Amino acid sequence: MNLYKSVLKRVLDFFLNLIGLLIASPVLFMVTLLLAIANNGKPFFFQYRPGKNGRIFSIVKFKTMNDRRDSSGNLAAPVDMETGKVNGPGINSDITRTDEAIHPITGKAIEGFQIPFWPKALQMAKDAALHAPENRSVGWDIAITPTGPELIEGNHNWCKLLWQLPVKQGLKEMLGKYK
Repeated sequence: MNLYKSVLKRVLDFFLNLIGLLIASPVLFMVTLLLAIANNGKPFFFQYRPGKNGRIFSIVKFKTMNDRRDSSGNLAAPVDMETGKVNGPGINSDITRTDEAIHPITGKAIEGFQIPFWPKALQMAKDAALHAPENRSVGWDIAITPTGPELIEGNHNWCKLLWQLPVKQGLKEMLGKYK
């Protein structure tokens, strides 16, 4: 191995990066300060991501998004209707964003997650649907609490797109069996 590759390149890379960091530090400081103000004192975003060969690593980034979530910022994932096990990555309603293998808040794998109290939650949705037979399609919001599922509400204008995106196909035929 020659001297340049083994020693000089590493030393040169270190000092050039150090100089670049010193030049950029006033800008980085201002960005950190402004993000701290905008994000209630939390200018950084910490996340776990899958790397080479599925190895999980952690990253720290500037927090350029806020903590508010709306219908276009939530994740949806496909669920095996028999078992209640998540069987694919989380997807965003914004299809330009990449699928999420790791939950952005908990840092845990999305695929393989078992929804607690699945049989009870599924039965709760079926029972609720029987109380509103005039509504052919209702999106039921069910919270999973430490003691079991809780029905929050039924939505007549629920997001059918977000229901179909995780499985990457149309599901109109599936609705037909519930006539």
